[in-house]
Amino acid sequence: MLICTGTRKVRYSDREMMPYTAAVMTELLRVTLVASLTIEHQAMHDVIVCGVKIPKGNSSLTCSLINTGRITV
Repeated sequence: MLICTGTRKVRYSDREMMPYTAAVMTELLRVTLVASLTIEHQAMHDVIVCGVKIPKGNSSLTCSLINTGRITV
């Protein structure tokens, strides 16, 4: 089954003829994050994390991927 020939690009209307492509896209959306999960935090007291001193009141961005189990530290 030919979807595109020559120089024609794939169109949205072609999606019904491409079930494997649709399945791959659906699976990618299922197993990956499609939005940023970065959350801003503020240190309540001086702390050292991985050898880096973070002073009280300093803002930092923390990626919550660590909390989802997708990344292990």
